[in-house]
Order: sequence, then C-alpha cells, then structure tokens
Amino acid sequence: MSAAGISVFYGAMDEETACAETCRQETEAVSVGAFESTRELCALDLTKLPPVPGFYSDVDAHTRDSISFLHAFVAEVTQPTERDGREDVEYAPTQIVAEYFRWRFRLYGPGSTRPRLDGILYPSAQGDGGVNIVLFIERDNFEGVEDGSLRPDKILRLKSSKTRTFKS
Repeated sequence: MSAAGISVFYGAMDEETACAETCRQETEAVSVGAFESTRELCALDLTKLPPVPGFYSDVDAHTRDSISFLHAFVAEVTQPTERDGREDVEYAPTQIVAEYFRWRFRLYGPGSTRPRLDGILYPSAQGDGGVNIVLFIERDNFEGVEDGSLRPDKILRLKSSKTRTFKS
C-alpha cells in the first residue's frame, strides 16, 4: 500500500500470516518480531465491511457506492502479486487509495499533531483468514528492546524477536 520511498510499517496480527505473506518457497528461515504500541492506535478495519446494500434498499446511492468501492479495494489488495519486477505498476491503484486515506484522515483537528488514522487493517492476500496491517509510521517511530524503556515519541516497540526455520 505504499509507493517506493514512502515509509510505512507492514505487519500481520499473527506469526503464521506474517510468514505466509512474506516467505517464498525457497525461504529457509525468517526473522519474526512481536510489537506493541505505546499508545492507542486508530485503524480503518477493512476486514469487517458491511455487505453491499441492494439497489432497492433504503441506503442512499452514495453510501452504497462507497461500500461497493471498499469491497472492490479489498478484492484488489488481497490479490497475490508475482514478484517479477512489475509490482510497482500493479500496486499503483491500491497505493493511491491508501495514500488518500492516510492524508484525508490525517489529523484530529486544527493544531493537532496526533494522527486520526494510524493505519489500515486488511485481509491477507494468502486467503488463510489472516489479517494484515499497514501503519503510517516511519522508521524513527520504532523502539527496540535494547534499553527496555518506552519513550513518548515512539509508536511501536519491539517486544521480542526470533528466527523461524522452515528447512533443515
């Protein structure tokens, strides 16, 4: 959901989904980290969309079209993409929509520096029922486990990490 050069955090809600999303057949080992947020986060949850209302429902056309668009967006985001060098072109439509959400719902109000929307939850492209998350945070917003303290300017803290081996 991000174009080259735009920093975001990609994660999954569980280890299996993270591995399914990032590992290839030839993957022998992967590093997995568990993170915790240092404050409450607000994410657009695209995993629980309401059904698209019927044409003759009581829902107005704008709402129906908006829900229909979100369903189409989720269908696009959850399509597996071959890593063949054309990813930038294939991902462009979803990157544009994600950037729209990121900046349209950027701040709580005038003078605020706190984001109103921190990220987006979306279904795994691997079709395993897993949930992914993209957080609109940059590299400087992470804190590792080295010093053990939570600093107020950091949004995510690495709780633990391990290496998971697939082949021996």
